[in-house]
Amino acid sequence: MNTTYLTARQLRDALQLRDLTDPAAGPHAMQMLVSAIVTALTRRWSVPARWLRPSPLVAIEDNYDRLGFSRKQSPGTLDIPDTSARA
Repeated sequence: MNTTYLTARQLRDALQLRDLTDPAAGPHAMQMLVSAIVTALTRRWSVPARWLRPSPLVAIEDNYDRLGFSRKQSPGTLDIPDTSARA
């Protein structure tokens, strides 16, 4: 597997992308969707919601490995993790 790094410009451009779920960035339909999901889950589980907005930079392990996705897949395919056994 080859390692590819972002250039400084690519990183800067990526960090400039708007977070569509953040009301501070202006209204967007994605906020309505996220809000509906959070409301349904907090009601179902009887727990309060806690909003965290950490840095958008994450380790590749957090983006793929810990979610159960394979980084060693064939081009044009998507491996969907089986979460049915997780509790």
